[in-house]
Amino acid sequence: MADRDHPQIPTSWARVRIRDVGTVRLGRQRSPAKQTGVSSTPYIRAGNITWKGFDLSELLEMDFTPEERQLFALRAGDIVLAEASGSAGQVGRPAVWRDETSICCFQNTVIRFRPHAVLPEYAEGVFRHYALSGYFGRVAKGIGLLHLGARRFSDVPFPVPPIAEQRRIVVSLEERMADLNEGRALLNTALSATTRQVWEILAAAAGEPTTDRPEKGLSHPTNWATVQLDAAGELTLGKALNRRKRTDSQFRPYLRVANIQEDEILWDDLKEMPFSDEEAERYELLPGDILLTEASGSPEHLGRPAMYRGELPGVGFQNHLVRFRASADVDPDFALLVFRHYLRSGAFRSLARGSTSLGNLSRSRLARLPFPLPPIDEQRQIAAKTGANLDATEAQREAIVSALRRTDDLEGVLLAAAASGKLLPQDDGDEPAEALLARLGRPPSDLPATKTLDTDTNGDMGTPAEEVRAVTAPNSMAERVRAAVLAAKQPLSLPELCQKTSVDIDDVGELEEFYAVLRAEIGKSVRVIGNQSENAVLEAVLDAPR
Repeated sequence: MADRDHPQIPTSWARVRIRDVGTVRLGRQRSPAKQTGVSSTPYIRAGNITWKGFDLSELLEMDFTPEERQLFALRAGDIVLAEASGSAGQVGRPAVWRDETSICCFQNTVIRFRPHAVLPEYAEGVFRHYALSGYFGRVAKGIGLLHLGARRFSDVPFPVPPIAEQRRIVVSLEERMADLNEGRALLNTALSATTRQVWEILAAAAGEPTTDRPEKGLSHPTNWATVQLDAAGELTLGKALNRRKRTDSQFRPYLRVANIQEDEILWDDLKEMPFSDEEAERYELLPGDILLTEASGSPEHLGRPAMYRGELPGVGFQNHLVRFRASADVDPDFALLVFRHYLRSGAFRSLARGSTSLGNLSRSRLARLPFPLPPIDEQRQIAAKTGANLDATEAQREAIVSALRRTDDLEGVLLAAAASGKLLPQDDGDEPAEALLARLGRPPSDLPATKTLDTDTNGDMGTPAEEVRAVTAPNSMAERVRAAVLAAKQPLSLPELCQKTSVDIDDVGELEEFYAVLRAEIGKSVRVIGNQSENAVLEAVLDAPR
């Protein structure tokens, strides 16, 4: 049935489940305590998968036995997907593996899809559509961290076009996405240019040399003076946080570092503390006062300035903020431009002291900072002209950001069209998808034809490899449990059996099925050693019927 996630498809297409067109496997769980360094193998985790492909700048390693390498190794054409994320829009982001490294496996934060009846690039397009549209996020389960799960992923409907149309879709998507990405690159370059433009506008306002006025050896025009900041205005450190109310005090709102952004005060999250009448008078803000962040966990945010313009009468400020109240010969709007320049040029950051986690400026260091001082009339002219230039640059920036959003929307439209048969016209000469699926049959198992074990049940290196009977892909939960217990050289704990049976522990239904099957198998193919507590271990009944 067609719905918003699975619209109507052409009659030559088929809609099946993901498991019908490829093999699905969840990666191997990481066990740092069992790491020996022997058989250490690079592996992909969710953090290596980005919307632009793979980021292999930090490729970690863990032990994989030779058998595990066969089972979890990636090969060209495999698609890996981020299995979990705290954001619904990030669940299931996919990438096609193209042998970026010679040997690489994958962790259990990753799902591998090995295509059978679909082209890898077409399947990636469908998965990308599901991820970007939020469909994978809606399928995922969990609180805080959303898990897609191999079982849920396998059950997701999948649109299958004729194989010839798949090829045409892939070519068309590649061409259109290349054009889209070229446009994105140009827009991002333009966006970066606006950041540089703001820097130059502010530098010019503060009298610093720029590409438009590149005089060497001049810190400001010759008719300007330079004074220390405490000579340009009054600097006041805010009130220390104190929740205890005295008899001569009352609770009043105050601003803190989190409220101060560059040239903006955020008013939606105000705190209150008690101020005495004397403190209220000392720390009350007046229109034109400029607040500077005196402390920050990020050095680049030290000195972040914003002007109070009378938005909320009677508001005070905390001691991690410094108030600058301009003297009579300083225009507050001009002072704000100078402070914004100091923020972006690193002048404030160069004054910082303290640890790497929390730097501070201090009122005394701020007081000695040089401050350019043109004539007051020129200050006002500079403030007016600079404000207009910054407004124009902000309008450019907003237009570029809007265009970037439209490219994202266009990508979503292209992928949705590709997954519903609306991207290209149909060709009556194509072999229908139903015939394709019947001809190719079920996806083959990705299990090794013959298992060899060279580890004990804890995953540590053990005795030499011992060949055991061939294990074909178990179809039922009972077969999976029997196969896992039989293949183990030593008794298994419940968590180990759960892992070796590839049970999705986030899938309540599958977990319940696992325990129901285990209870039924005890005494038949599985024997419990010791008491039946959480420390019990299980082994195969060797004379159980095969």
